[in-house]
Amino acid sequence: MIELLFVDPSKPDMEVFDHLLQLYEYEFSDITKLEVNRQGLYSTPELKENLANRNSQACLLRFKKKWAGLAVVNLKSYLNDDPQVRDIAEFFVMKIYRHHHLGQKMAFELFKHFPGKWEVRQLPAAKEARDFWLKIIDRFTHHHFTDQSMKESRWTGFIQSFESGI
Repeated sequence: MIELLFVDPSKPDMEVFDHLLQLYEYEFSDITKLEVNRQGLYSTPELKENLANRNSQACLLRFKKKWAGLAVVNLKSYLNDDPQVRDIAEFFVMKIYRHHHLGQKMAFELFKHFPGKWEVRQLPAAKEARDFWLKIIDRFTHHHFTDQSMKESRWTGFIQSFESGI
């Protein structure tokens, strides 16, 4: 029923990824305060650079053969560049599909696909995201994770840490 596709930045599916990324940025813009550029699009040069340099992995979610969401996994820690840690950089499921628990299914698939240490971060104002991730990580790890609030130069917000596939 669900299909998670790992997208090569040079392949045609990146166009779909870019379109879904616009929806994600729009939905999140009340928190990030990101504005559109002169062409009416959200600009994400840092994300594009990370994907092009293979520092991140883009993923597309399909549900019943229809595009339903996206994720970006950083292939190193956002906090300290540790290459042994994976990090959820972006995560989005279209509203129409959220009642199918696709967010949980996609998160679990990502955690299984990349076994090892994980960090999942939320901005302080992203209450819905924080509630979602606490519930998902708790279910996935069976209560074996740490949750902390950080206020440092590299990151201000919440972060959960855990290991998958152990």
